[in-house]
Amino acid sequence: MAAFAKGPYYGILNRGTIFMTQGGVKTDIGMRVVDSEGRWIPGLYAAGEVHAVNEGKLHK
Repeated sequence: MAAFAKGPYYGILNRGTIFMTQGGVKTDIGMRVVDSEGRWIPGLYAAGEVHAVNEGKLHK
């Protein structure tokens, strides 16, 4: 590691940021997308951050 030459030195606080879907589509336990009345929409599934998992709260 090289030594620093003379200052002044400046620094910034840098915090990590996580981006995720806040809510997403509603799903049942089989990851099938459901409508506003809780009925499965045939052939429509969700995976990843688009389905309704937010901070450990499964299946809204």
